[in-house]
Amino acid sequence: MFLQRMREKTQSWVAYVIVSLLVLSFAFWGISSYFGQNQSGGPVASVNGEDISFADFSSAYRTFLQSSYAQSQYFGQQETLAKQVVLKNLIERLAINQYLAGVGFAVSQDQIDAALMSVPLFSDNGVFSPALFKRFLMANNTTAQAFISDFSARMVMAQWSQGLQMSSFSTELELLDTISLLRQKRNILYAIIPASSHDIPSISSEDIQTYYMQHKENYISPEQVKISYVILRFSDLLSRVKPTEKELLSYYAQHSARYDKPERWQVNIFSMNSPLSESEIIKQIDRHSENNHPVDNVSTVKLVQEKVWLTADRLTRDVGQTLAVTPVGHATKLFKTGKDSYIVYFLLAHETAVNKQYSDVKKEIKEAYVHEVATQQWTTTLEEMSQLAYEHPDTLNPLAKHVGLQVHASDFFTENYDKKSGIQGNPEVIAAAFSDDVLKGGNNSDLIKLDEGKSAVVLRVSTSIPENQQPLEVVAEGIKKNLIQEKETQRAKQSADQLKQALEENQSIKDIQKRFGVILTKALVGRFSDSIPNEILQQTFVLSKDHISVAKMQNNNFAVVKVLSIIPGKTSTVSDKDKTVYRNVIENELAQAELFAYVQTIISAADIDIHQKDLKVNA
Repeated sequence: MFLQRMREKTQSWVAYVIVSLLVLSFAFWGISSYFGQNQSGGPVASVNGEDISFADFSSAYRTFLQSSYAQSQYFGQQETLAKQVVLKNLIERLAINQYLAGVGFAVSQDQIDAALMSVPLFSDNGVFSPALFKRFLMANNTTAQAFISDFSARMVMAQWSQGLQMSSFSTELELLDTISLLRQKRNILYAIIPASSHDIPSISSEDIQTYYMQHKENYISPEQVKISYVILRFSDLLSRVKPTEKELLSYYAQHSARYDKPERWQVNIFSMNSPLSESEIIKQIDRHSENNHPVDNVSTVKLVQEKVWLTADRLTRDVGQTLAVTPVGHATKLFKTGKDSYIVYFLLAHETAVNKQYSDVKKEIKEAYVHEVATQQWTTTLEEMSQLAYEHPDTLNPLAKHVGLQVHASDFFTENYDKKSGIQGNPEVIAAAFSDDVLKGGNNSDLIKLDEGKSAVVLRVSTSIPENQQPLEVVAEGIKKNLIQEKETQRAKQSADQLKQALEENQSIKDIQKRFGVILTKALVGRFSDSIPNEILQQTFVLSKDHISVAKMQNNNFAVVKVLSIIPGKTSTVSDKDKTVYRNVIENELAQAELFAYVQTIISAADIDIHQKDLKVNA
């Protein structure tokens, strides 16, 4: 992981905040209202006396199942482990938030507003759009209060993490040692022993039967189900909304201000800290501006934001009035922010206010109206679907008839996630279909949201086939292939071990190549070389000089590797720019280690009580 990060650029805290707040908030933790409040049960756990509700856990668990990580790591028989992972993360998050609040970490409303306004998802031509923010909240079925609460908590976490990173440092000796290690090269000798079926004795029917009897548990067909389901897509509701001209005109009259373009200025924002008088600083800035030199060439001046648009309705009166009289290509007066601290705006462009008429924005009006009406219908219809699924638990027909949808049928599928296409490949659908309430109880499922909340489904099991033992004649061919592969692997490993011994005994390369029918290849490689297979490269850099090892490769091949010599990486040719990148990553790794230690200490000191150890989120 460390070596990989050495090849990546260090990210800013703003990017960290945006990614963690907008992606993780909804792709992992979930919002309690995301799946509604129909879950029952008391708190699942408490941390220092503060509860984690069953609704929050259920929401986080279901959202976690949608993640690609969960789909590949936790599914089927590992459901209990997946629940434990989600609960552990919820507990850790709450404990950390409590600790940060206790030691005084906080963000102001101004900081929250500034961070929200910098999110591209909520921006329209560089300006924060309340309409886009509202649509985001609607699409994720949450409230502004819930989202901003989660958003601000993550900003505090980012603040803490950034503080640790800023306080982390590395010495020049550590830096040079790390660079030397990463740029190290090694001379190696290696050979690849292929797994071959040549001269392998034939597999008898007795061998196949013996293997089958010893591994019968591997040849049990898992339980399979077919489901009937009703699915509603948000796009279907959008297509059903056909507004009249009168409705669009009325909507425009109510929201015309939303489509007006306010007066705005594009600026570069600079900060400075200087004991010089305000007039002297202004003279220096003006002198550079007149000569077309960058303002940040002025001593003590630092560029904070580049090419940002500021709108008249979101500026203080003083700043707005100053920008209004500042020519394009010039800097404003200084605005004092503290002792010897100032901020200045360099004006790049100016756009006057524009009041758009209905004919100018008719297309946008229609899109907004249709989306708003469809969203209202979406909320109402989902509530109706949930209610009808509950009132008629043994059929989907009343639900389908009421909302004007068809009842669909799936193919057979199992509980083991196998990346099937269609609805039967969705992890939430699989979890619901195999839940006790749906599979054994014969009831409809709860309403399940799919496609990041853009579609919703209610399902029931129409047919099920219990697990059964596969007969020998069905699996015999597969067993035969397995046995052949095992023999190939064993023989390749045996040959590799013998070749390793021959190298350790310093037998001649010519004799070894003749005896084993392989080619011993010499190579000079670095840590990130792509001239040799990755398995050999990884083994190369864990060996000491003159040591030999065997590495298993893809397709059951084996490789034998010997390190002939180790050449330290040169540090004298590393540029200052590259040194800065290395130093940033080293310090980031040190900060992450310190952060991990902090978290472990916080968790160890917390009073944690798990109330529901058997968490049945589908009950």
